[in-house]
Amino acid sequence: MPSGDEHADGDRSRHGCVRMLAVRPYLGREFARKRGTLAAGLPLVLLSLVLAAVAGCGTPPPAAPPGELLLAYTLDKNVVHDVLDENPDGSGEDRQANIAAYFSRDELASFLFGAAPCLVRPQLIYSSPIPDLGCPLPPAVTAEAARATGGSGEVLVRGMLVRHDDGRLELMPLYVAGSGAGALLVDTTGQTYSGGLEDFRRHNDLLDRSDQVLVAAEPGVTTGDGRLVVVSGSTAPPVDVVVLLVLLVLLVVVVGAVVVIRRRRPPASEG
Repeated sequence: MPSGDEHADGDRSRHGCVRMLAVRPYLGREFARKRGTLAAGLPLVLLSLVLAAVAGCGTPPPAAPPGELLLAYTLDKNVVHDVLDENPDGSGEDRQANIAAYFSRDELASFLFGAAPCLVRPQLIYSSPIPDLGCPLPPAVTAEAARATGGSGEVLVRGMLVRHDDGRLELMPLYVAGSGAGALLVDTTGQTYSGGLEDFRRHNDLLDRSDQVLVAAEPGVTTGDGRLVVVSGSTAPPVDVVVLLVLLVLLVVVVGAVVVIRRRRPPASEG
């Protein structure tokens, strides 16, 4: 489960957003009062709302250390799409002991997060086969990989450990087509990402900002051990914030135009 500090930080972020939304419009109202007209202050009020939404809303919780998520994985018997679930009736401590009997910490990280083709990972543990995460390749992944590599490149798969906002852990595959600078990331839906991890976080439709993801820092690099990082699942602005921004910008433009027109209108002639 996410720590209390993470929830507290998230709450402070959300409360900070509310305070900004409350204080900035107050400044706009004061401006309007001093100018003697509410209309003169409306553009400032609305612009303040836009700035508050950008600066204080939708902030993801702080990332947990990689070791914390890996430890949580060894203790959790209910990991979605888990590949090491041989003893579902045992306790979390039993599961951790079984994993420790076959893997060191570094070996476990390499097994889960390293890039490898399907069917070449170690196949025996607890006296039974280990299922390959994300294999066989989904048709959408095969099609996109063939398009990206001209049909000649090998497709590798590596894991991502996701902790969702409700505390659930999930192992998700991320595919790598091609190699070197031309390596392309492909998710399970067939969507491709040419800009590495940041491109995936910006444009994927599988994860959101509240998800924490333990993943290789450079998932397109398939040689060497690779450094692991914990990042939010998405860096795209929440949809509600985007809609709010668009509406508020439109309101600023409309109200500003009304104020300008009223100021330029000649005074009505008397009698």
